[in-house]
Amino acid sequence: MQCSELTRTVFNMEHSEYGRDVAERVAKAIETSGLSLREVADRTGIATSTLHRKRAGHPKSPFDVDELYAIAKTLDVPAATFYPDEVA
Repeated sequence: MQCSELTRTVFNMEHSEYGRDVAERVAKAIETSGLSLREVADRTGIATSTLHRKRAGHPKSPFDVDELYAIAKTLDVPAATFYPDEVA
């Protein structure tokens, strides 16, 4: 494996791990809120299927900033709730 391939592999691994961490935090916040996934989807305008896939931490479908903001607003929590401690 060449250096650039290794760098790309490490970057992709870190990126997917970060995305899974964010997804886990979103899932926990939704669960804690008492709202159903459908209610969150309806209030944010994110399709239920999309929210379900992203909440599961699918590596090719991470949450974007606008989605995280909409979810935070819906759940009445700071958007920083979803970011790992070293970022928040």
